[in-house]
Amino acid sequence: MRKDRRPLTIAIVTLLMVLASGFSANGQQPKRNLFVGVFKATNPEFFVKGPRPEDVPVLKEHVEYWQNLTERGISIVGGHTLNRDESAFGLVVVSIDSEAAAREIIERSPLVRAGLAKVTVYPFEGLVVKPLAFKDSSSMSQPANSESKESRSADLKTLAVAYVTAVGEKQFDRLAAMLSPDVEFTTPGRPAIRGAQDYVAALRRLTPILARNDIKRVFVDGNEVCVVYDFVTDTSVGPVPSVEWLTFEDGRIRSSRLIFHTQPWPEVLKELIRRTKPTGNE
Repeated sequence: MRKDRRPLTIAIVTLLMVLASGFSANGQQPKRNLFVGVFKATNPEFFVKGPRPEDVPVLKEHVEYWQNLTERGISIVGGHTLNRDESAFGLVVVSIDSEAAAREIIERSPLVRAGLAKVTVYPFEGLVVKPLAFKDSSSMSQPANSESKESRSADLKTLAVAYVTAVGEKQFDRLAAMLSPDVEFTTPGRPAIRGAQDYVAALRRLTPILARNDIKRVFVDGNEVCVVYDFVTDTSVGPVPSVEWLTFEDGRIRSSRLIFHTQPWPEVLKELIRRTKPTGNE
């Protein structure tokens, strides 16, 4: 059965139409060489479950790579769809002198080089677009002036989502790379937990009643990220609404403050104790 490519085609055309600004003063359509790169994850679960912790450094490099190109006028726009299934895709539009140069730039993307995504490049001819500062491909070697606020926010959001997802999937061995060695965890009415080892041990003790974490919203403010999610238990209580405020330092979680709906928690703890209590045969 032939796959219907119309949604992807419509998305690309719509994005490019947003860039359009009309004809030039002499009534002629300005000549631009634009090329579109469409990225698809090689692992179908990438968009469904989010990136693995080991993928985060590559994602950070990918964002910095395209931010660099955007600051120099080579990349016009970049982003990804918001759906979280195998039809999701990323997209970039570049303005460059030739298709060969466009392919070199787009296929050099860190996600592609790391094997996390594959990309298809489409040339576009005769589009009406707002005049842009054109940069020759030789400027690729020039370093970016500074990492933008948007880039840093995207990095921290990715790290926060990866952390909450890893906890929900009980992949505790993957947390070491995300946590500062002296991380501090606090929640109202309970003693603080200090140190990555003790914190991960505390998380492990929740394994018998933890089903998953369902992320609802993520907010970024400077080096702090607020994650709103449901801590889903497989008890009669079900999901426990939670808000976790994370502070980052050097790309790792330095502190976590958790606020959650405490009313049903005694029932969750009761079930946790029941499931972890040694049986008479032990």
